Amino acid sequence: WSIPHSLRATLGLKAGKWTVQASGHVRSGLPYTPATGRINGIEQVTGRLDNRYLRGDKNSERVPRYARVDLALRRTYTADWFDWTLYIQALHVLNRRNVIRINPGDLYTSGIDETEGGEQEGAQRSLPIVPTVGVELTF
Repeated sequence: WSIPHSLRATLGLKAGKWTVQASGHVRSGLPYTPATGRINGIEQVTGRLDNRYLRGDKNSERVPRYARVDLALRRTYTADWFDWTLYIQALHVLNRRNVIRINPGDLYTSGIDETEGGEQEGAQRSLPIVPTVGVELTF
């Protein structure tokens, strides 16, 4: 889980009774152990030949950098014995499909795709834009 470079920022602006918030996060990609080769080996359960992957140096590769921006609109109301906040937010407004995990065997089989945002076998990606509406209660 080595992340040598990470930057987070949040900005909130009051607009009357509403607050507009923007939050961003940029960090270097997570490390993973690549597959450096493939052999056919016997699967112990089925007894059939199956692909086996030779692992490279541990955590010697990194997924592409991670970048995310979230936006929110919030308003707080006061009741007798608690406050409640109504919020509308959108997570991942850049719609950047960040790589969050690698399956080295699938990546080795499909090859490496250097294009940013392209789908690729072996790369598990984060969610797209996620709109949410909610209420927070503060006692």
